[in-house]
Amino acid sequence: MKNLLLLLVLSCPLWASTECQTTFTNHNSARIQFCVTANGNVLNLEGPPGCNQIDQNEGYAVCALDGSYGYWDLAGAGASGWGDPVLSQPKGANTFPFTITRQTLDGKFTLTQTFKLVSGGKSVGVTMGLVGPLSRLVRFAEVMPQTNQSGDHTSASAFVWTPSRNGLMATPTANVQVNSAIVGGGVQNPCEPSGSDGNLAILLSWVLNPVKQTPAYFEYAPMR
Repeated sequence: MKNLLLLLVLSCPLWASTECQTTFTNHNSARIQFCVTANGNVLNLEGPPGCNQIDQNEGYAVCALDGSYGYWDLAGAGASGWGDPVLSQPKGANTFPFTITRQTLDGKFTLTQTFKLVSGGKSVGVTMGLVGPLSRLVRFAEVMPQTNQSGDHTSASAFVWTPSRNGLMATPTANVQVNSAIVGGGVQNPCEPSGSDGNLAILLSWVLNPVKQTPAYFEYAPMR
């Protein structure tokens, strides 16, 4: 009985979390701050200081093109299908380079995420490398609700903003499906997006080639 209990504890995956594992602050004129959970969720993105652009529901998903499976982690909105993360931060806490590698519980996929400040410290850059069968990789961010928000997207970016131009823009690499202003239905599995809980959100979606294994890349930029 003791051996069985030990096996269950060791095999239990790390579930969704909104706890910051590491925090990055840029003190130059851009004044941006954000944190990353141990699972690889970008939270508490502030720019300018004191104005949080991302709510507690941010993260990623790997989805089968035929709808047969889906693995996701949206921090405050829960997670499914992922094992424990492996973190690499050789210079110590709250420093770059910072990389998180995570495998699905069934061993089909390995996701490697690398985080950095880009564009002169004005944006958060995230590289996501996926190893596994041909699938769709999704990034989802529910933007902190503010008065009179609007959302829209082009073929190259998605954004949520207010009349005072305060908000968030996501700019991905080429060959990506971009959506924003997803509302209603409650945050669920992003592989089958029914929208958010009434707050505006951004959704990015890549179909990655398992042979080339070209990583996906995008940037979160607070709008001022």
